[in-house]
Amino acid sequence: MDKPADAEDIVRHARAGYPDLIIVARARDAHHATQLYGLGVSDAVPETIEASLQLSEAVLVDMGIPMGKMIASIHEKRDEFRKILQPIASRAEARQAIKMSLRVKEMNKRRPKSRPEE
Repeated sequence: MDKPADAEDIVRHARAGYPDLIIVARARDAHHATQLYGLGVSDAVPETIEASLQLSEAVLVDMGIPMGKMIASIHEKRDEFRKILQPIASRAEARQAIKMSLRVKEMNKRRPKSRPEE
């Protein structure tokens, strides 16, 4: 797909009709990947980052870096980028849920224990 907006529309429709569907989407760049994660894709592959990782891989191979070490390094970088690009919204929701559970816990501590009826 040449237009990022088209990919976003497809993700919206797919997610609405099939909430459990695994969606892997091509993203133009890191910003577009973040938008796609926000729309609910399972995984977004930013073209710019992926191209850079593949170029790095080729250079490391040409330099004689052992294949196993090089592959592990590239996979590690890919995972780091994925964690950074996943939506800030879901992180904020997680923080909000933790705060709410702490408030409920605190309220329960303050509330006097009710006595069993005799």
